[in-house]
Amino acid sequence: MKYAYTLILTALFVCLSPNKLFCQSTPNLDGKDYLVEVERVKGKKMGSNWPDDTLKFDSGNLYSIYMMEREGFGSSSYSPKLYKTDSIQIILFKYKEYNKYGSLLQIKGKAQGNNIEGTISWTSLAGTREYTFSGVKI
Repeated sequence: MKYAYTLILTALFVCLSPNKLFCQSTPNLDGKDYLVEVERVKGKKMGSNWPDDTLKFDSGNLYSIYMMEREGFGSSSYSPKLYKTDSIQIILFKYKEYNKYGSLLQIKGKAQGNNIEGTISWTSLAGTREYTFSGVKI
C-alpha cells in the first residue's frame, strides 16, 4: 500500500513540476487544416512541382489533399505526441500510408500554434523523393 502511494505522489510531482513535460491526455490536431508550401530537396524531379497543398487532420487521421487526388493516398492515423513546458506546446506527428500502386508516403512534422513544418518522403517505383513543408492553419 505504501508503494502505491509513493508511486502516485511521484507521478503527480512529475506532472506538476515546472519546466518539465506535463502529463496530458492524448494530443490531437483533429479539425485543423494547414495550407503548406512543399519543396523538393532530394530525388529525381518527376512531372510538375508539388503545388501548395492542404494537410487535413480529422478523426485521428491525416491526409494530403494533393496526394489523395493525384496518387490515391488515403487518410491514415498520424500518431501525435505532445511536448509542453511552461512556455511552449508542440505536437509532433507522423503519418505512413501506401496507395494501391504500392507507393509509400511518409509525413513527419510538428505543429506549434498556427504553424506547421516537417518532411515528406514519397517512395514509388521511380525512386524516393524527399520534400520539406511549412505552412499555417487555415
